[in-house]
Amino acid sequence: MKKLILLLLLISNLVMAEEFILLCKGIQQNLHDNSGNLSSYQNEYSIKVFDDSMRVITSSTNWETYVNDRFNINDVEAVKVYEKTKDSIYGMKDITYNTYNKRYEYSKVEINRITGDISYWQERLTKATDEYKEKSYSMTFTGKCKKEERAF
Repeated sequence: MKKLILLLLLISNLVMAEEFILLCKGIQQNLHDNSGNLSSYQNEYSIKVFDDSMRVITSSTNWETYVNDRFNINDVEAVKVYEKTKDSIYGMKDITYNTYNKRYEYSKVEINRITGDISYWQERLTKATDEYKEKSYSMTFTGKCKKEERAF
């Protein structure tokens, strides 16, 4: 009887730990170098959701991974946060590169699992020793996500 109860508990944990993919469609807005030139267009993201991390796939070769982590290695300081509840999925990254050209990156993803609303935000700033080489980029994406249906 004890073995049967343990087996049932194990199976329920395995089922709950299944990963899934969200397909998100919405409007993206980009701003480069504080130029005031804001580009706005339709875009799509795939998001792989795991129990301990989330991967936002931005293109066929690029993605951002959100996990719980904090480190300070060589010239890189990073804080990464990931949280998944029954109502929401949240990821945040804050990274500073203290090299010749100091670079700062911040990104945040919030998904409401009940409504499907997504808010995704990125900001990058490179401060060079030469003030004319300073570069910035910001992006916002808002839209709706749907869980991908599996064929099997």
